[in-house]
Amino acid sequence: MGDKKAAIFKIDNEMELIKTNIALGHRDYRFDMERRELLKKSSKTQDNIINKIAKANREKDFSMILFNDNTREN
Repeated sequence: MGDKKAAIFKIDNEMELIKTNIALGHRDYRFDMERRELLKKSSKTQDNIINKIAKANREKDFSMILFNDNTREN
């Protein structure tokens, strides 16, 4: 088995982080109506990023490292 490539994607807000995790198959989130509306209003660029992450994950070429920049201390 070869080494996995690591990819780090900066996720700027909570809705992008949640939607990205959903695209990666993490479905244990509970949404209120406000969050559902925000997810519906996602930008084309965000959708492209999510699709690239999900595709890489399906192909098992990458180990995904996702973080919400607002939660980082440094």
